[in-house]
Amino acid sequence: YADTQAQPCAHSIASYEQALREAGSGSTIVLGDLNAIASDSELFAALRRAGAVSYAGLPLRGEQHLLGMLELIDSRPERFSHDHIQAAHSIADQLAIALQQALLRENLDRHTASLERRVEERTRELQVMNQELTFANRDLEEFTASAAHDLRAPLNAMAGHCGLLRDLI
Repeated sequence: YADTQAQPCAHSIASYEQALREAGSGSTIVLGDLNAIASDSELFAALRRAGAVSYAGLPLRGEQHLLGMLELIDSRPERFSHDHIQAAHSIADQLAIALQQALLRENLDRHTASLERRVEERTRELQVMNQELTFANRDLEEFTASAAHDLRAPLNAMAGHCGLLRDLI
């Protein structure tokens, strides 16, 4: 925002896309005099209100979508030479890579947090199931011990009777 009254501000991606369409450019917008174009786009209107005259906008593209724009703005006409635009392209390419990496990192962090929550939930569920199985196993052991005890008395009596019968024969 060299030599303008404009304060740095962010515009919507939709306003950048509209400006790119209206300028008939998918890669770079270079306007020597904003007042000479008939566009009613939100972006160009805001720039005119801020006192901008020369404008260069270089899209910052991610894998398949527009992430933002690197903008060069001046209050004097025809301020951006071919060298300015070439230098801005180099900067825009690096910014696009940095933004894409930041977005990928943000997505990775979000997915990691989601997976960690799911692991914690499953761990809690498994702990509850393990506790339930421990109780069920203890109940089964108590039942088995009780059944074995209850069957020993009649079996001992039968064994004793069988011994008496064997002694008699």
